[in-house]
Amino acid sequence: MSAVETRIADGVAWLTLNRREAGNAIDMALAEGLFVALSAASEDEAVRVIVLGAAGKLFCGGGDLSDFGTEPEEMRDRVGAIARELHRSVALIDEMEKPLVTSVQGTAAGAGLVLAVSGDIVLAAERAKFVPAYAAMNLTPDGGSSWLLPRLMGERRAMELLLTGQTLTAHEAAEAGLVSRVVAGEALEDETTRVAAALAGSDPWAMAQTRRLVRAGRRASLRAHLEDEAEHIGLAAARPAGRATIKKFLSGS
Repeated sequence: MSAVETRIADGVAWLTLNRREAGNAIDMALAEGLFVALSAASEDEAVRVIVLGAAGKLFCGGGDLSDFGTEPEEMRDRVGAIARELHRSVALIDEMEKPLVTSVQGTAAGAGLVLAVSGDIVLAAERAKFVPAYAAMNLTPDGGSSWLLPRLMGERRAMELLLTGQTLTAHEAAEAGLVSRVVAGEALEDETTRVAAALAGSDPWAMAQTRRLVRAGRRASLRAHLEDEAEHIGLAAARPAGRATIKKFLSGS
């Protein structure tokens, strides 16, 4: 059984972390499997949107401590290798063109927290919890948490979260800007399906450019970014999908 399962239907790639017996903790196999699954989905022309979810009670318990080794040199090399493998997926999520929806049904800890909140749209069940476990384990952040969290919630709040290891409820995570929306646990699957279907019905080019523009705004000057927006909304309007939608709107149909 694969540590990350993939199902493709109706333009949606459903990726599921599937080490439920280990709380979907990240070992080398899961880190490698996630990158393979994300790479395949991002390159598949039949896929318009990617959904990342998890089997079992936990979304992801963070790094699998049993896979870290025991001796100092072994632990340094092993933990670093697992982190670097996971970071291939973190970088791909940021760089790929297709939107990512994350569906968080349970606790997300450590690097699992970063995977959970890395979606363009993050849906969380009311019972979900977000635990930056590094401080409790006397470890430093990985998974891009010290890069992504300050961008989502601000440096001050991210620093406190990472230094103290404070657990956030789903509603607290939404208030902090880590979660898009909190839904009842029994409604999470249906809401995830609805959101994914809506995205799958949108123009892939326009979604890719929207994703790129938001990320480009991290580095660009305002004037350069405004020109980038102007150029691409013109291109979008001239594309078949844009023209058809504008025509439909103007006709009142």
